[in-house]
Amino acid sequence: MATKKQKMTDDMLLSIIDREVNQSTSYSGELSEQRRKAMEYYNGEPFGNEIEGRSSVVSTDVMDVIEWTIPILMKIFGSGDQVGRFEPQNPEDVESAEQATDYCNYVFFRENEGFKLLYDVMKDALLSKTGILKVVWKDDEEVEREAYEGLSDEEFQLLVMDDAVEVVEHTAFGGEAIESNDETMQEVEQVETIPTQHNVTIMRSVSKGKVDIEVVAPEEFYISRTARTIEDASFVCHRTSYTVSQLIEMGFEDAADYSSEDDQRYDQEYVARNFRDNSLSSIPSDESDASMREIWIDEAYIKCDWNGDGISEIRKVWKTGDRVISNEEVDRIPFTSICPLPMPHKFYGFSIADIVMDLQLIKSTLWRNILDNIYHLNNGRFECLDGRVNMDDLLTNRPAGVVRVKEMGAVRRLDAPDIGKAPYEMLNYIDTVRDGRTGITKFNQGLDANVLQSTTATAYMQQMQSSQARIELIARMFAETGIKEMFMMIYELLQKHSDKAKVVRLKNKWVEVDPASWRTKTDFTVRVGLGNGSRDQNMVHLQTLAQMQEKVVAAGGMGLLVTPKNIYNTMKEIGLNMGLKNIEEFLTDPEEGQGQGQQQQDPNAGQAQVEAMKAQVDMQKLQLEAQKLELEKQKLAFEGQKLQAEIQMDQQDNQLKAAELQLESYSDRPIKIG
Repeated sequence: MATKKQKMTDDMLLSIIDREVNQSTSYSGELSEQRRKAMEYYNGEPFGNEIEGRSSVVSTDVMDVIEWTIPILMKIFGSGDQVGRFEPQNPEDVESAEQATDYCNYVFFRENEGFKLLYDVMKDALLSKTGILKVVWKDDEEVEREAYEGLSDEEFQLLVMDDAVEVVEHTAFGGEAIESNDETMQEVEQVETIPTQHNVTIMRSVSKGKVDIEVVAPEEFYISRTARTIEDASFVCHRTSYTVSQLIEMGFEDAADYSSEDDQRYDQEYVARNFRDNSLSSIPSDESDASMREIWIDEAYIKCDWNGDGISEIRKVWKTGDRVISNEEVDRIPFTSICPLPMPHKFYGFSIADIVMDLQLIKSTLWRNILDNIYHLNNGRFECLDGRVNMDDLLTNRPAGVVRVKEMGAVRRLDAPDIGKAPYEMLNYIDTVRDGRTGITKFNQGLDANVLQSTTATAYMQQMQSSQARIELIARMFAETGIKEMFMMIYELLQKHSDKAKVVRLKNKWVEVDPASWRTKTDFTVRVGLGNGSRDQNMVHLQTLAQMQEKVVAAGGMGLLVTPKNIYNTMKEIGLNMGLKNIEEFLTDPEEGQGQGQQQQDPNAGQAQVEAMKAQVDMQKLQLEAQKLELEKQKLAFEGQKLQAEIQMDQQDNQLKAAELQLESYSDRPIKIG
């Protein structure tokens, strides 16, 4: 006899969630300690081994490497207005795929703070092993205040019948009956009624749904310890806080009775992230206003057989303390993750901080020893004969100070040994090791004179490409994991929740977007411009292609080997590599306007373009000839000025000779002037 399936109770669900949370907490306990340590290294906090009176300087290698990696990654993903694009699956999907590309990128960058989201999630990944993105559909209700005057009874009733309308103020006037006598007909009495009018002020609730994207703090995210990816995880949880006021606005009317046992603010990782002094007393707390009391909510996504049909489904459960306040079935877990150095078959990998922290400790130790040695050299110790030296003079260290002694040689300096060049060579070696581990070198940090003087152009490009390899791999891992999955989630949410078309400005044009008409499945490709070196190489290839197209057109190959659309695509890619966001401001798609069909119908279109290009070349030749003529004119003018100057010099010489002859006539000896 088959066992009868039973529906799961709230107590059973709470038991499963508590077990998963406890296992996840113990699993992430060590990870949390590692992330806390990484945050302290990033902030340059002391190591705890400092000695009073000795140097306590801390090197900032973790911060330096991360802050140099972030700009490179942000240039790769955030330099344009598109992170990626959707690829059509058949010829009929070309237009819809292009529209989905534009609109999903619009939702990410415009409706959400896409640039800041990329920055935060990548910084979390580089510092704390994993960056977590949460993508959900959020039904927002905006309350608009509207005022109406002079409404009739019918108009007023139609207005207030709307469930989304709340009357704030209402004034009715009119409707009185007035008796009047007609002067011409005294025996007839007339009654007139003034129509009722309404002045009303209402509050209208307008529903505006949107895709909401947020970066989840690492200490607020929990996942089952057996999970390899978020998709195959049996349990995922986002622990976050809400005020009583926020919960009531969300529909939880008894939120004032909720209590939460845990307070995430007292987690050591949270303290290290938000408070530099690591002081729990720095955490603000306001218990005077009950509506602002914080309640910590476990938003758990758990795979379980809730309805007892033998098939597990994904349940979204809101839990606080020992109370389930919400339970509903959802299609998928709304989280995605990125990791710079992932490990196969594991959810958590390594961060950039993990591979640099030991080097920061060693480097800080060397710096401390070097500085202590310099301090001892500049402020060394002395030996003196007891009773033969004025100790007040000796202990008063001032420039040009005098130390009184009772006999010569009573004071002698004890010089500390110079540690030499070995520590400095060791520091350079550590920097080399750090560069090899991270890919952040002097070549992608910025050029210096020594690099240019000691490196040929070819060698520099090779070293530049080698140093970029690690960064390119990190960028590719981000692109193919969390970034790609995030855009697929945006696509699915828009397709599911968009009930009508909307007009949006895309590429400087107002277009109608209807996500409900998009295909259910499609392919998304992240456009990753892999660093400056790769961008430069790509630009060279594109320019070479443009030159080949130009030669084909000049040879009469327009419409055979090259079309205007091909040329447009080449120029568009060149513009994208140059970092131009609005290509449409500089180039016009040849398929717009007359259309590609009309261009093909005109047999002389290609020849006309060839003739236009030839005319342009002839015009350039004429301009060069004009420039040559202008140069010749300037040369002739210069020669004329030179000749005039020579004539003036000859005239001055003749005048001097004439003066000499005149003076000789009055003297008995030759006279030389000048």
